[in-house]
Amino acid sequence: MAIISCNQAGPGTKPPKTPDTARQTAGQKSPDNREEPVPTNTGVNEHDPALVGLWKNTEILGSGDITMTNESMMELFADGTIATWPGRSVGPDYSRDEDKSKMSRGNWYTRGKSLHFVDPATSEDGELYYTVSETGLLLGNGGQKKVLFVRVR
Repeated sequence: MAIISCNQAGPGTKPPKTPDTARQTAGQKSPDNREEPVPTNTGVNEHDPALVGLWKNTEILGSGDITMTNESMMELFADGTIATWPGRSVGPDYSRDEDKSKMSRGNWYTRGKSLHFVDPATSEDGELYYTVSETGLLLGNGGQKKVLFVRVR
């Protein structure tokens, strides 16, 4: 999922420095031959402490007389890393335990009420809107689809 900025500079103006462009130009010479400062903390990307913890999503699929339940696990760490893995899965004549051997890792950060997931291999940045309470985390893409996670710990 790509994030598209609506902030574009007008004619004859320089676009504002974003955290990404500030990092890209850090240490380079400016047009007047001054070295650009290396940003220490841009203050834009944060890690909402209310999100830190282990979360579980349960999806119930049904068709006719057949029902199947799938769990997805997600752990958000305070250092901005994330781990996801398949949880339990139960259906007719089928059962699978939680499988941490299929764990995926990445990074996360928040901006306002947007939760961003970053793939470390591709640097792809996906954005979801979130609402969090002590027991639940609701994620949505701004449309009709929303996903509810419950806090495990």
